[in-house]
Amino acid sequence: MTAWVATGIWCRPAASKALNLPKSKLSRRVAELEMRLGVRLIQRSSRTFLVTELGREFYRHARNMLAEAQAAESAVRSRLGPPSGTLRLACSPVAAALCLGTVLPGFLARFPQVRVEQRMLSRLDEMGARTADVYLVAHDGPLEDSSMVRRRLKAEPRHLFASAGHAATYAGVTRPADLTGCPLFVFAEAPGRLLLTPARERQDTILEGACIADSGLDLGPRLVSSDLGAVLSSVRAGMGVALLPASCGQDAVQRGDLVRVLPGWTGGTFEVSALLASSHGVLPAVRALIELIGDCFAGRLVDLPGMPSAPEPERYSQEEPA
Repeated sequence: MTAWVATGIWCRPAASKALNLPKSKLSRRVAELEMRLGVRLIQRSSRTFLVTELGREFYRHARNMLAEAQAAESAVRSRLGPPSGTLRLACSPVAAALCLGTVLPGFLARFPQVRVEQRMLSRLDEMGARTADVYLVAHDGPLEDSSMVRRRLKAEPRHLFASAGHAATYAGVTRPADLTGCPLFVFAEAPGRLLLTPARERQDTILEGACIADSGLDLGPRLVSSDLGAVLSSVRAGMGVALLPASCGQDAVQRGDLVRVLPGWTGGTFEVSALLASSHGVLPAVRALIELIGDCFAGRLVDLPGMPSAPEPERYSQEEPA
């Protein structure tokens, strides 16, 4: 009706042209609408079709509905252009420590039309993780079963570090068994199985790495925390060794706070993933953030001896179930 009514008179030829529909089909649709409503909306004569009072009232409501639908479509289309609007970001504590401090300032500067609302969530099953536009989570093993779509943002090995002021204590450590009984401080989301294995370039010691569990080495951590500051403070005080993502340890080594322990060994792979409710209709702001994180960390881990380089980031089209 909204396309037919302008001044209270419906002109079939004009309406037919505007809607690109035959006049006969327009007449049939009006008749079907009147039959469904049980009222007459348009009084038909030989030359004109006059809109009734009920027809005018129906038209006013329909016009408002059409305006709201057009506004909704415009709002969606505006969000599918350059990144803008509000980005609802959920993040696990470790993922925030590894990514946000490095990436967010540049993201906000590059996209001034984006407003970020960030929440810290420790578990995927929290409601906020699924209602957010994107959920960043750090993990050192497979993610729990989820219908969400996963995009790997960064992956890096975990290494052992000790206080630079107590480096002499660990000068004689050449194999994992030498750390038996040494307090271990782990930066992670949650406790998990800890196993040291040789770095890939030391294939001659794979057998020793595979037999760590039988060597009596106790890898039970003294502290597992998602607070990087708590882990670093404990290690700087000389209380033991820390198992950290390579990037965290690399920064501390460059500052002169920590030194590597057992540089030929790693404590597994640490990953940061972006979880999305769907691979369809992803907001431009989400795509921009994901791409910026991948670009920021690609090739960054290359400075420490024995440290494998960071993997090439996957393209966004290669999503996989979590």
